[in-house]
Order: sequence, then C-alpha cells, then structure tokens
Amino acid sequence: MGKLLIEESWKFERLLELWGRGKRDERLIVISTLEKVSKKDYENSKQFVFEILDDIADWEICDQLALRVIVNLAVQNQKEMFSLMERWINSENKWLRRLAVATIPPYIRARETESKVCLQFLDKTMREKDRDVKKQSAGL
Repeated sequence: MGKLLIEESWKFERLLELWGRGKRDERLIVISTLEKVSKKDYENSKQFVFEILDDIADWEICDQLALRVIVNLAVQNQKEMFSLMERWINSENKWLRRLAVATIPPYIRARETESKVCLQFLDKTMREKDRDVKKQSAGL
C-alpha cells in the first residue's frame, strides 16, 4: 500500500482518516504504509507523526511506529529527530518516552557507526520509573 501511495498527494489525509478509526489493525496498516512513504517524503511523514503522537496508547503501536517510521526519519535527519526524541524522553507521556527509547535499536542497526550518540541518548533514560518505558530500555 505504501508503494501505491508514494506519489498520491492525498495520501496523508486518507491515512489520518484510517488512523482516526482507532482500531489496532487500522493503525498497524497505517504504520506499515508510513514505513514506505517515510523513506520518500520526510517532511510530510514527520508532520503526520506529530498529528498522531497523542493517540499512542499501547506498547505495540508505540514500538511499531518506532521500528518502522521514526527510525526512517532519524536516518534521514538524525539531528532533528534526536532533538525531537530529547523532548519526548522528557515528556510526561510515557508512550512518548517509550517511542524515543524504542527508536534506538533499529537506528543502531541502520547506522552502526553512530552508536555513540545513541548511548549518550540512552544515558538520559537510566532513571526511568515507568514500567512500560523501563521494560523497553532493558531490552536494549
């Protein structure tokens, strides 16, 4: 689906509509689609992520978004995305904190030579108290 939508100007509007239905399967379809689209359309994909951040309410959606979309954005613009992830790691929202942490392993796989910046980032998560975020950190 992502390959089909890469050239369509209305893709984000339709994806947001599908995301808004709020069901697990629809959201996973959107994330799978964004995985492809985010490699070709950084700015609009980033804006889409901003639109849906407050809707993340479980570990599966959070981790899939990190693994399939946020990492693509970070590979394209490490400085900007790590700056955003710094804000997320300090958020009151545990799912944003987890999103930031869950992005690190796939980012290291994509950019093995940049592990130092990832380790510095993870140092900031060592005092995490929330079980859902801590569990993700422990998995690294």
